Amino acid sequence: MRAAIFLCVCAILAALHYVHSRRKEKRHDACFSFDLSPAAERFRQRSGYNEADARLVEIEFRRFFWLMALHPERRWGLHNGAIDDFWHELICCTALYEAFCQEVAGRFIHHDPAGGGGQAYAHTWWAYRKEFGEEPDLAWWPPAPEGCTRPNSGDGGCGGGSCGGGDGGGGCCGSGGCGGGGGCGGGH
Repeated sequence: MRAAIFLCVCAILAALHYVHSRRKEKRHDACFSFDLSPAAERFRQRSGYNEADARLVEIEFRRFFWLMALHPERRWGLHNGAIDDFWHELICCTALYEAFCQEVAGRFIHHDPAGGGGQAYAHTWWAYRKEFGEEPDLAWWPPAPEGCTRPNSGDGGCGGGSCGGGDGGGGCCGSGGCGGGGGCGGGH
């Protein structure tokens, strides 16, 4: 009897794992294949980037968005710059942005222009390395602020120094919603 119960529990857990894995795979595919061309064209025209560089920015935005979709409970920081500018252009395409959020994250992801700060940016930088298996491209992702360390390194993420502000951390972040889970203040 115990063996049968154990086997049933194992089968249920395996099925749940399979469903979760398929959902994650489907959302990942959506993140990197969803047609964002209206926003991408707006970004390219407004930024002055050539087509190749604008495409690189779009890819880096998708990677940042994927991190936010994977871990809604975390606070994410984004260095102000081209990736944030791409996000702004996508947000201007409101229906497209809403559909992208739902398809990739299953929820709306708010943007807070006052957000993240240095420690949130450092967390994003390290999570990028872990998720994508490579260093973030320094052309779009400056190194994490001095004194900030890898999350869960035993010192709370900052090596005794301040990670706020400065050149290393940006002002934008995403969260599961306004004020939720240590996330950002208000969205726009």
